[in-house]
Amino acid sequence: MIEIGIIDDDAFMRSELVKILKESSRFHLVLFSESAEKFLKYCSNYPEIKLILIDIGLPGISGIEAIPKLMNKL
Repeated sequence: MIEIGIIDDDAFMRSELVKILKESSRFHLVLFSESAEKFLKYCSNYPEIKLILIDIGLPGISGIEAIPKLMNKL
């Protein structure tokens, strides 16, 4: 099972991804958030995350800017 995190500010997209991943036997959704800042605040509590689906056009810290910060946290 692959542990996944999601960062997406679009509530509909985020909820659909959450629904799909929760129904999957191959993936385990560990953490999801509407912003990179919020995800970064909590991701250290979940070092098992191996894959993050991230929107690049986020308000605040963009998905691109968040990648190096996430790599340092996980």
